[in-house]
Amino acid sequence: MTKLNIINRNDRYVKKHYEIYPNGRQFYTEIDNYGILISDFSVKILLYPFYAYEIDIKDCTTDGIVFMKLYRPFLFRPKLRDIEKKIYRILARLKEK
Repeated sequence: MTKLNIINRNDRYVKKHYEIYPNGRQFYTEIDNYGILISDFSVKILLYPFYAYEIDIKDCTTDGIVFMKLYRPFLFRPKLRDIEKKIYRILARLKEK
């Protein structure tokens, strides 16, 4: 099994807007009052890639995890823009509550 990266950590946009953890498979950023962690669990099994990533959203004032979900797109590599769109939709729902 070899590791794959959903997000190219050498990309300028990622370096500017995200804090990259030393293992290179987790990315952290803060939007408004929420801390967002994207964990990449992608691997290549035999010839087929298996993409999976988890989004964790933490409320910075209470230090409680507000949202946590594992996403598994089938054989297609998700784009960072699509992941960010999901995050903004989730944050919009959380602000409505």
